[in-house]
Amino acid sequence: MKKYFNYTVKKAVSVKNLVTLEYLNLSPSFTYPQEVHDFYEFAYVDSGSLVCQCDNQEIVLNKNDFFLISPSVSHGYLIKKDKTASVFIVCFNCKSDILSAISGISTLDVTQKDMVSKILAESQKAFQFPFDKKLVLLENPVFGAQQLIESTIEELLISLVRLKISKSTDIKMVN
Repeated sequence: MKKYFNYTVKKAVSVKNLVTLEYLNLSPSFTYPQEVHDFYEFAYVDSGSLVCQCDNQEIVLNKNDFFLISPSVSHGYLIKKDKTASVFIVCFNCKSDILSAISGISTLDVTQKDMVSKILAESQKAFQFPFDKKLVLLENPVFGAQQLIESTIEELLISLVRLKISKSTDIKMVN
């Protein structure tokens, strides 16, 4: 009889919990006060323009911009006068140190934008929208939707890290 061996796959990025999944249509003069929390947050601007106040800097995010905020970083959002924005915000727990390499702003390519769209679509198949302080599972969520949200977030983050590594000599991966 042939002998088989198991190989434990090392997860480079592992999302452990979802905290927030919300799609917001923001009107002129919208503000969200500065906050600090112990989990990651990303904002993806689907349309319009949003300002992220992050560590006493104002960073303008435009359509297709992705902004990753690391845990314990003070941040808030605002819309400048006469502007609007549609934004998808996702908060999650993850212990992967490599994510610090992609903190900040990135402009997503077509494949990465498709991943964000998939995260949103699967979120709506699993949880009640609009989000209100706590994720509430639908009465009959679509099979596997929660797992696809998590795995697609991981895939998106891995693709951003790979892109950053390919463009930088400062980042070294340990296998």
